[in-house]
Amino acid sequence: MTDLHLNITEAGGPIRVVHIPIDPEDTLEAFADRITEGADVDGHAILEIALDTAVPSDTSRRLRDMPLRHQELTLHRTCVEVHFETESERHWFPVQAHWANVHRWACKEFEVAADACANLELREDKADGPPINERDPIGKRDQCKVVWVVKPGP
Repeated sequence: MTDLHLNITEAGGPIRVVHIPIDPEDTLEAFADRITEGADVDGHAILEIALDTAVPSDTSRRLRDMPLRHQELTLHRTCVEVHFETESERHWFPVQAHWANVHRWACKEFEVAADACANLELREDKADGPPINERDPIGKRDQCKVVWVVKPGP
């Protein structure tokens, strides 16, 4: 069995090296969860980078069906603080991940149904802040970025 090698940095911190064993029998979801646990960075976003493609919506597929194109990655992680209604949570993402990963994670974290999640959008800094283009990369930040998951509209 081989490993996914991650070299992880963050603002003001040293490089942290993490090795996540790759089991071809793992589902994409199980592997992403192990990455999150082992690296303290969003595993789904890292999996997309390692696959060099979007993770399919059917995360029950096995790793053997979607081999990793990159098994060694250098990532800079950044904090995103997500607010939804009266709740908020912080989570770490690779800077090259897209905001769509934050949206996906927030819906899962706050237990928003898939059909309702599709009708929500990310807003910058406050509930009525400017909308965030989910195709854009999160980008490097020195401080935790605040975003809101809200219904669209003014």
